[in-house]
Amino acid sequence: MDTPDVLRMLARFDTRTLRAERAQAKLEESLATAEQTLKQTTLELDQVARLAEIFYESSHRLGTMVDYLLKERGVLQNGQEPEALKAILDLVQKEIDKNAKQEPDSNDARSEPTPPSESAAQQGPERTS
Repeated sequence: MDTPDVLRMLARFDTRTLRAERAQAKLEESLATAEQTLKQTTLELDQVARLAEIFYESSHRLGTMVDYLLKERGVLQNGQEPEALKAILDLVQKEIDKNAKQEPDSNDARSEPTPPSESAAQQGPERTS
């Protein structure tokens, strides 16, 4: 091999090495960015999980409190429904009626839903309190 051939070969190797180093630097930068993003996402996920636990616990406690209040204040008298339960059922019925009035066109394309009063009549007079 001649000296010029060796020099050309070294120049090519040097150019390839330089390109490889640049590509590696870009990949390392991309990796660092991905690791930082992963770390941030993991922290956010942990925070969301903690919030979900708090909401679940709060919901559970609220449900327990509502059950207690219904039991304490809604005692059946002379075969009548508890007043608190009646109020809750009235609110639910009003909300269902309001939603049914707001969406009459969307129900036309599909099968007609059974109104809540008919649905309850079909299921029978059983109620749990």
